[in-house]
Amino acid sequence: MENTDALCQHPVRQTSGNTFLVKVMYTRNNSIQGVIKWIDQGKELSFRSFLELIHLIEEAVETGEEMELRTWRETNPTIKEEVKRE
Repeated sequence: MENTDALCQHPVRQTSGNTFLVKVMYTRNNSIQGVIKWIDQGKELSFRSFLELIHLIEEAVETGEEMELRTWRETNPTIKEEVKRE
């Protein structure tokens, strides 16, 4: 297994203020558990599932603006229909 401690020694390049370091500690129950560190804020939390990890990142990057994301409920053409058009 790769030594993830060595990854922390590299300098972090400044971006938009939302830089995270994710360390997966375990893979159980078809999910992952570990620690996420929000580098720019100096905060660190354990997460118990992939869904919780995504929620924590989403909460951190929320801008207050309504972001339009794709959903399964959209009336998009199916893959077969897209292939027929090409």
